Amino acid sequence: MYHLKDRQKLITISNDLRMSGDVLFFKPYTSSDMEKILTYKISKETTSRVLSPVAIKIISKRIGPSGDLRQLFRYVQEIVGRKIIEGGSAEIGPKDVSPEKENREEGPNNIHHSIISSIIVKNKRASRMEVYSKYLRECQEMRIPFYDRTDFNIIYDIYA
Repeated sequence: MYHLKDRQKLITISNDLRMSGDVLFFKPYTSSDMEKILTYKISKETTSRVLSPVAIKIISKRIGPSGDLRQLFRYVQEIVGRKIIEGGSAEIGPKDVSPEKENREEGPNNIHHSIISSIIVKNKRASRMEVYSKYLRECQEMRIPFYDRTDFNIIYDIYA
């Protein structure tokens, strides 16, 4: 180990390095932090609108639990790459980042958005749990696969 003078400090940053003594812990980014960072980065790096605000919100909510910005940027790169290969429009919207885009056997791109938003509109005083229960029943009646709680919560937060 290097010897430091009295007034010098050594700061190390690592995901897995264990050091005795004073340790600085960095809290992971929240979904909200990720949304702000992604919005800022896109506004600074391009003049055209690459991601719609709703798509940014969906991506941030999906990657948010990990708290990892690297994962967020990898996911965005993957979506942009897929969009370029498909030759679609320049802007990436909610249907480009929704789970049914990744699971093509699930049917029309925004059926789950439609179901969840209509349940919210019809049941304004219903709790998130009640809306999820109604959503599960609706999917069962329609004989379509349902989203897990994480993806449901992302869509719920958009429309609630």
